[in-house]
Amino acid sequence: MSSDNFPIVVALVMHNGARWLPHCLVSLAQQSRQDFMLMLIDNGSVDSSVLLANELLLQYPGLQARTKLVYNKQNLGFARAYNQAILWSSSEAVLILNQDVVLAPNYLELTMQGLEQQ
Repeated sequence: MSSDNFPIVVALVMHNGARWLPHCLVSLAQQSRQDFMLMLIDNGSVDSSVLLANELLLQYPGLQARTKLVYNKQNLGFARAYNQAILWSSSEAVLILNQDVVLAPNYLELTMQGLEQQ
């Protein structure tokens, strides 16, 4: 999947984040603005993060269709994993998002409005 058709890529690096991930992914699925791609990068998790992410994406087919899931065999560190997402993106904007963040339902809409006014 290419990020060419999306004005924003949400880069979410997860590492052993099963306890936070459901809240974060649900907040993304419920965004008022849905024209984003989710680049979900697992950084060598040894908990149930990957299984949980796949189960949650099945519950939100719209989000699942716009998600690229990448599996790093080991923990590359957050900066290096986020740099992967930035390098792979050709979108105008990349939102760096941690797995323990819950976005307000209109977060992407307001953020993109602000960027588009510049």
